[in-house]
Amino acid sequence: MRREKAPLLDKTDVKVFVLCLLDELHYPMTYTAIVDAVVDCGCVQGFDFAECFSELREFGHILEDTLGGETYYMIADTGSQVARELSSSLDASLLEKARIAAAHHLALSSLGVVLHVKIHETEQGRFRVEFKINDGDRGELLSLAVTVSTKDAAEQIKEYCESSKPENIYRAVLSVVTGEIGYFL
Repeated sequence: MRREKAPLLDKTDVKVFVLCLLDELHYPMTYTAIVDAVVDCGCVQGFDFAECFSELREFGHILEDTLGGETYYMIADTGSQVARELSSSLDASLLEKARIAAAHHLALSSLGVVLHVKIHETEQGRFRVEFKINDGDRGELLSLAVTVSTKDAAEQIKEYCESSKPENIYRAVLSVVTGEIGYFL
């Protein structure tokens, strides 16, 4: 796969881009997940990213925490403020590409995110399967419902979802609603 030349060449733009991405995601991520998301979308070269990321940490705009032997990075309040003030200077489509790439690298289950699936029978005799993905600290991330004709179909959906990781369902839904994956009838 051929990569295009990175469109963000100015260090200030790279820093703002990284802060905007982290501010929009609202999730701690590993360094590898962040760099992969940013480089995968073709917005920034790896060396430029590493230098800018290091400076953002030094300035206190990005914080780090270790959980289970893994270091996670998140945006600090000062970083959020910078991101909000300067986000209009960036191409929104580049940020969207990076956000989608970052969603593919999120490991939500390792961050305490939980999937809940319930089945309710409707007044019409159909079965509504409700999915909720919650982060205890931040609340609801995803709420979705599907109505099917039979209880067996509802049970099958519930069983599959409960055996899946929350991030797989989250990524799949995010990929469809952002247009990354398109389905045609």
